[in-house]
Parts: sequence; C-alpha cells; structure tokens
Amino acid sequence: YTVPGTPPCANGTAQLSITIGPVPDAGLPGSLNVCSNFQGTIPFDDVLNGSPDPGGAWYDSTGAVIASPFFDPAPNDLGEHVFTYVIAGIAPCVSDSASATIFVSKEADAGIPAEILHCPTNGAIDLFSALGGTPDATGSWSGNFNGTYVPGINTEGVYTYTVTGVPPCGSESSTVTITEVDPPSAGCNTSIQACSSQSTLFLVNFFACTPTNLNGNWFLNGQGTVGFFDPEVNPPGTYAFLYVVP
Repeated sequence: YTVPGTPPCANGTAQLSITIGPVPDAGLPGSLNVCSNFQGTIPFDDVLNGSPDPGGAWYDSTGAVIASPFFDPAPNDLGEHVFTYVIAGIAPCVSDSASATIFVSKEADAGIPAEILHCPTNGAIDLFSALGGTPDATGSWSGNFNGTYVPGINTEGVYTYTVTGVPPCGSESSTVTITEVDPPSAGCNTSIQACSSQSTLFLVNFFACTPTNLNGNWFLNGQGTVGFFDPEVNPPGTYAFLYVVP
C-alpha cells in the first residue's frame, strides 16, 4: 500500500502478506458390510469415500486413538463398529473428520454332519438335535422335510439342513445320514413239556422262531443262568426262562 509523499517527503509504503493454508480433507463417510468369517484385515482408509488427505489420526467410538488402522473381523465382533478419521486444520482452518462404519454379520452355521444307526423300535428322531456343533435354528431341511425322522414314514438316507446367510455371508449346509438297522429278536415265545427222565435240554433249540443272536443272556427268576435245563437234576415244576438279546 502506497501513500504519495509531499515533496520533499518521500512516498510512504506498507506491505500486507496473506498466507492461504490448505483446507483439510478427511474424505467422505463410508460403510462396509463384512461376514464374521472374513479372512484378513480391512484398512480403514479403504472404507472412506472421496480423497482423504494422508497423515490423519484414527479414533474408535470411545475417542481412543487407534495405533493400527486396520479391522480384523472376528466372531465376537458382531454388529456395527464406527471409526473416525481426523485431519487437523492449520489455523484459521478447522479440522475435518469423516467416519468409517463397518458392520459385521454372523456367518451361517449349519452344524457338523452326523451319522446315525437307528433301530425302528426306538421311535422318532429330531435331526436338528443330532447335528454336531452349535447350528443356527433358523435353517430348513431339504425336500419339505420337517426335521423329525419317523420310522415307517420317512426312509433312511441323507437329510440336508441349510442355513441361509445374511449378506454378505453365504449360506451353509450340513447333513444327517440315517441308516436303519434291524431290531434284535430273541426268538418267539414257546413252552416245553419235559419228563424227569429226559436228558439235558438246550433251550435255544425250542424257540418257535430263530433269534437274531445266539449269544444272548438267559435269566431264571431274574437271575442270570445257563441256557440249558437238566430234568433229571431239577425237581418237577414250572420254570420260566427269559432270553435277552442285546
């Protein structure tokens, strides 16, 4: 700025300097959905939009500084996580901030496959309870199966349980394989009339039908006994033997 002087006085001058500082840019808010089974880490910078300036600081939802600006999803990190990026302003410019929101969805869990040997006489089976692990209860069984296996109505084979994943998580499936086994048979009830002069009777030979297992256990009056009877040794009377096949 110059003020003309009146001779013999010289002109008077003054200089004003203006410094324009850079406007801080923390970028634009961004968000990302990930699954809890995500492998690897997520740089916070990749979540922000715009063109954020480098050299800022990251803070968690409590205001604590984050030394390593990476997020590693884990099963116990379900839900929303908000992180804030701040670029400090040089006076008179104020600081700028932007948030990066990461939402972690639980991966689908259909349990661990199971194989069951089932005897029809044991009744119905809840196949969900047969699955191993900790399957989600929100799944469904293939083929309009209601989850309860009923012998005589349902057939043995492979039953598939599927849990639909919440995006970006994929769906997961597991199976229960049912194999029917024949129930044991101890033979058919029968009665024997023996004379006290007869030789030893091998009881298994007198069943009206053959047992599935000839190595079962014999009982007489609730006590374990052998599988033969000697009329010449035992006094006359009625003896009720019970044969049990495991």
